[in-house]
Amino acid sequence: MVLNKKIFLNSSSINKDDFIKICLSPNNKLIPDLCDKLPGKSVWLPADRAFIVDILRKIQNDLFDLGADLSTPIEENPKFEPLRIKNSQVLNLENMIDKFNNKLEPLNSFVLPGGSEMSCWLHIARTVARRAERSISKLAEKNKINKQSLIYINRLSDFLFVVSRVTNDNGKFDILWVPGENQ
Repeated sequence: MVLNKKIFLNSSSINKDDFIKICLSPNNKLIPDLCDKLPGKSVWLPADRAFIVDILRKIQNDLFDLGADLSTPIEENPKFEPLRIKNSQVLNLENMIDKFNNKLEPLNSFVLPGGSEMSCWLHIARTVARRAERSISKLAEKNKINKQSLIYINRLSDFLFVVSRVTNDNGKFDILWVPGENQ
């Protein structure tokens, strides 16, 4: 007997083997639960979307690079080469934005947070990235910082927005703003 999962948004049935369970580990990392044995909060992702989790892991690593970059003052002739966000990390985000955006229909309205559970979490992450961007921008007004760090966090929030649409079945389940709808 094949076990199926129901897709909440359209009630279609998909074979359980087409999903990967992603869990939040005790150290707050997203990890695949390939044996379906890990306790705690989890979400089932279609296997073709599991690659997004791999990308998010790489971004988590970049965010630690960003923290190291911002916590190390820029100085001439430093004793040790400081860890800095590089243009290659920004270009990587931009390339992923382009890749994912090509799958999406152009927008004719603003997208409201919502849709799939993963999309909701990505929208929250996007707002956190925007808040971080404002903080880094204020820091740059008073201190000399690596400009790539500010560009990176800006591109990250755009990436999270695009991927939130991808996880809404490539934008099919986006919730669009309807101006004046409740007047």
